[in-house]
Amino acid sequence: MRKSTILAGFTVMALGAVSLATTAIADARKGPGGRGEGPDFSQLDVNKDGQITQSDIDASRQQRFAAADANGDDALSEDELIASAEARMQERLGQRTKAMIERRDANKDGVLSQDELTPRESGRMFKRMDKDGDGAITQAEFDAAKAARGERGKGKRGKGKRDHDNN
Repeated sequence: MRKSTILAGFTVMALGAVSLATTAIADARKGPGGRGEGPDFSQLDVNKDGQITQSDIDASRQQRFAAADANGDDALSEDELIASAEARMQERLGQRTKAMIERRDANKDGVLSQDELTPRESGRMFKRMDKDGDGAITQAEFDAAKAARGERGKGKRGKGKRDHDNN
């Protein structure tokens, strides 16, 4: 009995870690087409006149290009494109992380404890996976839950969401 309780505890912790990682990745991909939220109005209104014109769009594009062109040669290398993309992702991740702390920091100490990070539905997920209710998830139950989750993510033509988005 003790081994199954310990195994169940480790399983719940592992599922919690996967849930947190999945949430972070999903948060980072939010926005149209899963590409992030994109610029807001103030970023596109380059001349700050309260309107976005085509010249604002062009100026914004030029500013982003110049920021990515680290060596100033008026061309973007693969390394510069990667660095620019990584910087944007890092910025978004920082914003999302800050928002997550603000949202989940119950005692408002500026950090997240393990209790504050515990997925809200971890017990419910465990119970759903433990089909025979014996307090342990077998390989067969795990595989069945994984397969069921995969089926829920498939689009109309039998493709997974990611496959569908990439076509």
